[in-house]
Amino acid sequence: MYKTLGGKISFVVCLLIVAILSIVNFVSYQSASDSSHESLRDMQIKTLIDVKEMYDLYSSSKERVVIEFANQIARNPDMRNEHLIDMLQTIQKANQFDLFFVGFDDTGLLYRSNGVVSGIKQGYDLKNRGWYKDAKAAGKLIVSKPYESASSGKITVTYAVPFYIDGQFAGVVGGDYDLERFSREVLVLGKSSTSYAAVFNYIDAYPLLHEKTDKMLKNTTLSKSISDTLKAYPQYIDPNNDELFEAIDAQGVEQTIACSKIGDSDYVVCSVVQTSLYDESVNALLKQQLINGLIAVVISTIIVRLVILYFLKPLSTIQLGLNSFFSYI
Repeated sequence: MYKTLGGKISFVVCLLIVAILSIVNFVSYQSASDSSHESLRDMQIKTLIDVKEMYDLYSSSKERVVIEFANQIARNPDMRNEHLIDMLQTIQKANQFDLFFVGFDDTGLLYRSNGVVSGIKQGYDLKNRGWYKDAKAAGKLIVSKPYESASSGKITVTYAVPFYIDGQFAGVVGGDYDLERFSREVLVLGKSSTSYAAVFNYIDAYPLLHEKTDKMLKNTTLSKSISDTLKAYPQYIDPNNDELFEAIDAQGVEQTIACSKIGDSDYVVCSVVQTSLYDESVNALLKQQLINGLIAVVISTIIVRLVILYFLKPLSTIQLGLNSFFSYI
């Protein structure tokens, strides 16, 4: 009777322990899972912010250099000699431009940091160049669309700003910058074994800056997917937005994306993380919870069994006495 009663009580109590621990572990797992996702999301958003700030810093530094030199030329309009070439070379090297230059509207001459001076006589029509016409028409600094440089073969953007003398348009100062270098220096903050950062043109669906330079300016499966999502759900490019969305890359791997628009441009900085990273963190958490729960059940069962044996010991004595009494009778 003792063993049967103790066994039954142990079984019932063990079931109750399993049920209680299961509920507790489930609640704990859900809370920890949400916390893990929130932590990973916050890290991804923080990475996005850091990369965007670095992009803004690099871009604004190039813009400031071009604007400041344009102001200097406007104050010294007769500076058109070897000294001008020396200044262009110094600025180009100090600020890592591929080429730095200034074109004068009255003569049609373009002075470059590589020492070349070109004009109509040399077969170079300054006033017909896109960057020159765009800067003149805008009346302020412009940044060209990315293009492949004819001279270097590199993917390049041109910063250009007009300058004025006595209120009259007098020319344009510009600088060419290599986007491959831009990518290396800016996107390094978003790089890890399972994530990277990139800058996309979300209208035309191509990467402007990418860790893999062979993908720059080329539409990819992922860039098209990002573009389609951002066009359909513009809230994802709100600079104050902290929502994530999913997109599929060319290998069929699902990526979790966070994007933020750059000023009034068509460009967005995006942080790209393999969605499996989120799943792996939850799976690891679930495995740990199951192990902890199993250990807790085993230990609890042993302790309950010992306690039941201890408290049911008097019943054993009574049972033994009754058995002796009836045997005597």
